[in-house]
Amino acid sequence: MARMNSRPRTPDHPNPVHAAYSARAHEYINLLGHISSTAPEDRDLVDRWARKCSGRVVDIGCGPGHWTAYLTESGINAIGIDPIEEFIDHAKRTYPTVQFRQGSIDDLTNLAGPLDGIFSWYSLIHLDPKEVPTALTTMYQSMAPGGQLLLAFFDGDKVEE
Repeated sequence: MARMNSRPRTPDHPNPVHAAYSARAHEYINLLGHISSTAPEDRDLVDRWARKCSGRVVDIGCGPGHWTAYLTESGINAIGIDPIEEFIDHAKRTYPTVQFRQGSIDDLTNLAGPLDGIFSWYSLIHLDPKEVPTALTTMYQSMAPGGQLLLAFFDGDKVEE
């Protein structure tokens, strides 16, 4: 999903990750934007995690919304948040009974009350490694005691832009 940190950018210096995802949103949606494109093992992992969540869950960096819809269909009170307008527009059209809004990780602090869970599926990978501790702190501060966090990320020694 797109870079979740919403540091202000000027029109002359747009966020390059946002620009890249916006430019290729339709291609991403067609290739990866369906729950059927996910691995059965991933769905099993998400199912086990979701059973531990009893309140509100945010899918931060929800992209085209397929995981948010999957969580909602599983009985979770989920909302998807993503900075890419094209993803949110698609998600709202495709899953009209699911909650979506355009935003970033910074918006977690604006939600009323603590969250029971945060689902971050390959979203933090778009942050500069120096920004990850702040993102994790924001997630932690947004959760209720005993809240559940599920992160997916790539592991490697090399950072690519």
